[in-house]
Amino acid sequence: MNALHNLAVVLFSCFGLSLLSGFVPWISGEVIVLSCAALLHSPLSLAALALVATAGQLIGGSVLYWLGFRAGHLKVVRNGRLARWRERLRDGRGRALALVFLSSAASIPPMCLMTIAAGTSGMGFTRFAGAASCGLFVRFTVLAFCPALVTGLLR
Repeated sequence: MNALHNLAVVLFSCFGLSLLSGFVPWISGEVIVLSCAALLHSPLSLAALALVATAGQLIGGSVLYWLGFRAGHLKVVRNGRLARWRERLRDGRGRALALVFLSSAASIPPMCLMTIAAGTSGMGFTRFAGAASCGLFVRFTVLAFCPALVTGLLR
């Protein structure tokens, strides 16, 4: 029972912190996942950690998406760097989804900016959420299993 309680606390904490890191860019989701992964041991709990972090980050990032969506009609958003990313997302469906996936999996370009740009470009939320959740799950799965791989190699 104690192990199950500890797992629940770690997963709940990871979800809450990932939710916060989804819309506060200077809180690192990667550090959160690595820290939580160090407390877990089984492959199933590490996979659950990646899933929980993905859900939290995506829900938190949805705030930025919808703020961008609402701001998409403002003149300020139509100029500058954000306007260039907005046009890239507006051009070609496959390329835009690939760009969102790359951003969420590798943070190139930064996920925070890509989320706002996706909202301002009018990209459908379900398309954005699908590509972003796949990329985030890949990123967080790799990060969740890193401590176990490193400690396994050092033994």
